[in-house]
Amino acid sequence: MIRHCIIDTLTGKIVNCIEYDTIQTGIPKGFENEQPHWICVASDTMQIYGTYLNGVYTEPQPHPSWTLVNNVWQPPVPKPDETCVWDEESLTWNSTNG
Repeated sequence: MIRHCIIDTLTGKIVNCIEYDTIQTGIPKGFENEQPHWICVASDTMQIYGTYLNGVYTEPQPHPSWTLVNNVWQPPVPKPDETCVWDEESLTWNSTNG
């Protein structure tokens, strides 16, 4: 099976991912009358809610406060170390170590 992502060409948003037996291009079968501005791209890494504009894939925004810089989502505060997890409510990093 080959995973394909259906992309809204007006917004670049990935609206669905479907598996096909063969490579699909253009408007995917079964979606011909849904949206005339959809295309289908084969990819194993793209995810729904990501974007695909000008041949560049951007992962979905991980948190509302993060901004896109050079196609990479950046937190408003740099991550202090790898053991921390982001807390969107307080806009801070919290340590996972005791």
